[in-house]
Amino acid sequence: MTNLSNFNRGFSAAVFGATGGIGRALIEALCIDPNVGSIFALSRRKPDTIDRRIQWVPFDLESEETIRKASDCLKTLAGSLNLVMVATGVLHDNQDIRPEKNIKSLSGEAMDHIFRINATGPALIAKHCAPLLSKSEKSILAFLSARVGSISDNELGGWYSYRASKAALHMVVKTLSIELSRTHPKAICVAMHPGTVHTPLSRPFVAEKARNTVEPSEAALNITKVINGLELDHTGRIWDWQGKEIEP
Repeated sequence: MTNLSNFNRGFSAAVFGATGGIGRALIEALCIDPNVGSIFALSRRKPDTIDRRIQWVPFDLESEETIRKASDCLKTLAGSLNLVMVATGVLHDNQDIRPEKNIKSLSGEAMDHIFRINATGPALIAKHCAPLLSKSEKSILAFLSARVGSISDNELGGWYSYRASKAALHMVVKTLSIELSRTHPKAICVAMHPGTVHTPLSRPFVAEKARNTVEPSEAALNITKVINGLELDHTGRIWDWQGKEIEP
């Protein structure tokens, strides 16, 4: 059973952040989907998932030069791409960087780092890889984001850097969607909220048996199901794992 039946059979897909919790699960979900042709796994270290369709392309999210080289490699290997998923992100580093409980906890250095990973890095991936999206077939550029990046949904406060960086990512998505409508009329650009997933990113803040949490494998299947149902009028918007729109 394929989750990506609305793509042409044998399509090409790329996942940035392929060794992260959700990124690895996305690669595995693509591997079991018979509709997928080529799979490109992009990460700093080589993923351990083995499948004949997977090709590893190294890159460093904090180095635009490596992102440029990775996009050049993708162009050589695939020519064009039908699906690009950016599954990168940071909430904490278990040491100096933690979600802020109040404004007194804000650190400029930590905030800069979180913006580089959650907003600047994905924007640079878009800069170099959006031109690779297919112009003749349906193509999707999806960025993993978070509901807490919604300004209208913020009722609890706190988490200044993470919230602000994800809100910035949402603006990148909206702006890029407008540009792509002119250059790639069949392209869809969205942000995706995967729900609360048991990964190293969320583990310190979520109980192991917390309600409404899922394993990465389930999150990946949810994400691909939503992506499969996206249409052109869905572009530029934020969607959750159930296919429900999140207000900016």
